[in-house]
Amino acid sequence: MTDFKEGDVVLVSYPFGEGAGVRKRPALVISRNNFNQQTEELIVAQITSRISSPNREGDYQIIDWREASLIKPAIVRLRLATLPTAMVLRRLGSLTQEDFRGVSTAILKHISG
Repeated sequence: MTDFKEGDVVLVSYPFGEGAGVRKRPALVISRNNFNQQTEELIVAQITSRISSPNREGDYQIIDWREASLIKPAIVRLRLATLPTAMVLRRLGSLTQEDFRGVSTAILKHISG
């Protein structure tokens, strides 16, 4: 069982490319709290400070990035992964309700067409 909640910003050992190993990266927990409590896995979305212009479809720019304990402006990118909780190095913070709603809306718009 884990103590991670949807909306948490976590530092993870994130898979990087095919066979290129792992890097420490921030990620957003998007899996529901029930899932998080019942499994030893989390569904996460990539957080990146490489903000491209224009953003990719499905990207969400974090408004309150400081409150999420990020060191610079960042976006949530719909690069999703299911990771064992053992890959989480630590919890950094969490998104505001407004930002998490924005991410949820971006995901739903992207997958529902």
